[in-house]
Amino acid sequence: MCVSFIVDFFQKVLQVSCNRIRGPPEIADQGQDEKDMPSRRRTDTSTTAGSISSAPSGLLPKPGPSLTELNDEVLLHILSLLPGWMAWRVEQTGHAWRRALHSGNAYWQSRCLHEFAARLGPSDLARRKYRQLLGVREVRRGVWCYCSRRHGLGDRVAAPQLFVGPRGQKLFSYGGWTDRGPQTDLHSVPVHAVSESSMREEPWRFQRAEESGMTATRGGVQTLTPLWFGEEGPSETHISETAQSLRRLTAARELHPGGALVLAFGGGGGGYRHEHNSWAVGYLHEGEGQENAQILWGKPQACKDLVGEAPQPYQPVERCAHSATYVPARFTMCPEGCVVVFGGHTGHCATSLASFDVLSLHDWSWSHAAAAECTALQAQDWEMPPRHGHSTTLFEVDGKGYLVVVGGGRGNILENWNVRDFADIAVLCLESWTWIGHYQLQSSGNLTPGRHHTACRALGQLLLVGGGRRPSRQVCVLDAEQVIRRALRGDVQGLVPLRTVPDRLEDDGADLPVPVARKMHGAACLAPYAPLLVIFGGWETGPHFSDLWTFALGADTEDLKDFRAAEAEEEREEPGQESLVGVRMMGPDGQGTIPAAGRRAPG
Repeated sequence: MCVSFIVDFFQKVLQVSCNRIRGPPEIADQGQDEKDMPSRRRTDTSTTAGSISSAPSGLLPKPGPSLTELNDEVLLHILSLLPGWMAWRVEQTGHAWRRALHSGNAYWQSRCLHEFAARLGPSDLARRKYRQLLGVREVRRGVWCYCSRRHGLGDRVAAPQLFVGPRGQKLFSYGGWTDRGPQTDLHSVPVHAVSESSMREEPWRFQRAEESGMTATRGGVQTLTPLWFGEEGPSETHISETAQSLRRLTAARELHPGGALVLAFGGGGGGYRHEHNSWAVGYLHEGEGQENAQILWGKPQACKDLVGEAPQPYQPVERCAHSATYVPARFTMCPEGCVVVFGGHTGHCATSLASFDVLSLHDWSWSHAAAAECTALQAQDWEMPPRHGHSTTLFEVDGKGYLVVVGGGRGNILENWNVRDFADIAVLCLESWTWIGHYQLQSSGNLTPGRHHTACRALGQLLLVGGGRRPSRQVCVLDAEQVIRRALRGDVQGLVPLRTVPDRLEDDGADLPVPVARKMHGAACLAPYAPLLVIFGGWETGPHFSDLWTFALGADTEDLKDFRAAEAEEEREEPGQESLVGVRMMGPDGQGTIPAAGRRAPG
């Protein structure tokens, strides 16, 4: 939509409004009978200058004021009825609009809140933040703006879990597989440090959180699920009661108030073997700024109305490479929300799963759930294929919740026989617990988000990276909300575009570093706190990766002007690891490691 049309539209609306306020023009020479007669519609709609000038002066509409004569308050009220991207374009048309919008920080704050659910602080530059968020939602370009191997985590594979804290203060990393086997440790770094390093070369390192209590059994590809969705989560009362239950069970010290909950579940040993169903809940205190994060782990007791009853008979299926997604209470029948566990593999990777296990948070009980297919999919004899290494992401469309399942596959990713990667997307309606759409992904490079890719929700979009036997290094974008709306219209099968985000600007040199293709890595999108995607670790076919990258997102090069392109970093091991080289070996349980000494690490 062109800017001139928007301005003309505003001016016409203003003129019509002024004419309605002033009333119709007075016609003194008409009799009462003529006034009461309905007017006849003109068949000649021409508006030549002669016809207008020859009309009686009493019939001419009185001109209204120009938009430029209105004060800032009125202009901002007009713009409040329109989306922010339209205001951004109108701003370029005249001094009055620029004056109003540059002085209207509250206006841009309201647009960030209503369009992106981003609640800004009083010191945030709301106009700039809106432009950044708009660039993420309409992402068309990107640039790799930071790379480091000295971040404090070493090299990790088996899907280390990256996520942003409930208040957007910290970026967390949980678990993964190191040269000491599978881990359940938690590290964090301030989000502002990650953001600033992407604009200026300022190295940063993760810090180990203060941990206590009993964690879940260690396992590779174990899921860590934050129990919040935007600003929604279990009630403060339930969080507090759960924290006190964990404290009594573990004899932990006094807890900080205002924390949030996370869930660790499942996983397996080396070589895709020895899946388990161990789980634990963590009470997480994010901490402000450089304050260290804290987490208390344990398995909470059942709620009060279940005390004295027999233990819940159902236990979740032992599984690995599954997905575990938090769903808030308003999308489910569970008073405090639930965690939906889907897919994965079991039986030493002999069987891929298409089943659901659901953990109800109000009483911490497990149950089995089954999803049906909608009538249109039943007519096509479609059933959800079993899979593992997929992703499942919650989206809200028109006040209802939907789970979007992407990719994955079947078969041991360490082998080349009887394996398959899926390039598809399926939509589950949580209200009816029904599959309502299944589509094949279409891309120019035949990209397949197969087993062990990452998917990050980014303001209605999904950002996909890597996965499969032949992973891609490209960042891909899937418009998940449009896919859901397509399914709701009854168009339940077909092709869905998957597009790549160009990661080189016009003035980039040919030797700028970019990440290699990978799978079994970790990733997190920092929006709405920063327009960045972070990826870390993983592997492709040989050694495990230790590199961490940040990718700036924008709609055009103007959005990326504040971010510097990453420069090649000299490969050096983490401090304290430069004297020895670890050699990983797999025992019968897949968890044995032997450190080899006597050889200096390169660099």
